[in-house]
Amino acid sequence: MQHVERVQNVFEWRHTQSILRIKVRFQRFAAVTLAPNVQVFLPAGVTAAITKQIVSINLGDPALIEVVSVMSWPYKLATNNYTLSESPAGKVLKTVYANDDCTNAQGSSCKQRWRTSLTLTENTCTLDGNYKLSYTKICNPLQTNCPLTDGERAASIGYSLQSENFCAEVSVEVSLVGNITVYQDAALTQAKTSFIVGTRAYFLVSVDSDLNKPVKVISFSKTAVVTVTVRRENDKTPIRLVEKKAVVTIWDPEYDPKADCKLVDRPSTNEASFNFIFSKELSTLLKANSKTSFSIGAEVQVTYVNSQKRRFAQEILAAEEEAITYSSSTEVTDPSITDTAATGSSTTTGSSTTTGSSTTTGSTTTTGSTTTTGSTSTGSGTKTTSNAFAICASFILMIVALF
Repeated sequence: MQHVERVQNVFEWRHTQSILRIKVRFQRFAAVTLAPNVQVFLPAGVTAAITKQIVSINLGDPALIEVVSVMSWPYKLATNNYTLSESPAGKVLKTVYANDDCTNAQGSSCKQRWRTSLTLTENTCTLDGNYKLSYTKICNPLQTNCPLTDGERAASIGYSLQSENFCAEVSVEVSLVGNITVYQDAALTQAKTSFIVGTRAYFLVSVDSDLNKPVKVISFSKTAVVTVTVRRENDKTPIRLVEKKAVVTIWDPEYDPKADCKLVDRPSTNEASFNFIFSKELSTLLKANSKTSFSIGAEVQVTYVNSQKRRFAQEILAAEEEAITYSSSTEVTDPSITDTAATGSSTTTGSSTTTGSSTTTGSTTTTGSTTTTGSTSTGSGTKTTSNAFAICASFILMIVALF
């Protein structure tokens, strides 16, 4: 270090110089502290399970598959670009997606629901096969610093389905029960089982389903009389008073029963009514001081609230003694098929008689005390079944020597 000053008395400059030794020390180590902004997360794994596999009861409607996925915070699956990337070849025609997203709050997992509606190709009858849903992993929008890299965002959920053959049909018989009652008055308030020639008899047919006990589950929109037959004692062939829901009006004069049959609408949808006169022409075999018996048969058609139809034929055996059996022939018809008239017949002999048939060809004859008549259906989409059940009903035509 140098210093200069003026010496006035000698008019000279004084120069001084001294030495100060300075030692420079360089630090070799430094302590660095980073603010707490580095975050570490769990791996972005996906846990998933199938929670719904629903096949529509209407063939051709989409099947519903629901998958639930769970991811730890802050991850989730993007809801705007997932696809069904794999499915059994030739089975899926169309896919519709829907989902329920999660809030994905910190401290809780993200649970998401993925619903896929699968419209299947024609003649596809099972869901069997392997499927895969492809997704993109993302972070909760509130997590600005997402740890996922571009190479870690792809995700998929693969699953296999097994199902029943939903094109197959299982027939479930909804049985009908019913009875027929005979009255002497049009109001159907006075039951009667004996009549005089020339008297009009009134018949009420009531039907119900055996499934309606104890709670009513089957409802009818209409019950209609299809056929009415009268079989005189010892006659093999019945006389049809009503056919195809209409009163028979064209007769050969020699065989006209002159019964003046009438069909009557009923306010109750599970009832049907008709009436006719026990005329002299119907009672030609009756002799003075005697009585005779008739078998009155009625086939009624029941229309269910869902428009499907079932027919059953019923007959009461009118005799001096009570009939002990009652048989019916039932038919379930696809609503898309036009109702057709019967083209066959069913004949029985014995104490139980069934008359009438529906959409059948050929005939069935049974001899014995109880008859159950089956038939083979004709025409696409029609199935025919039959059953029998017991009932007690009778009436006697009483004759006082009036002719």
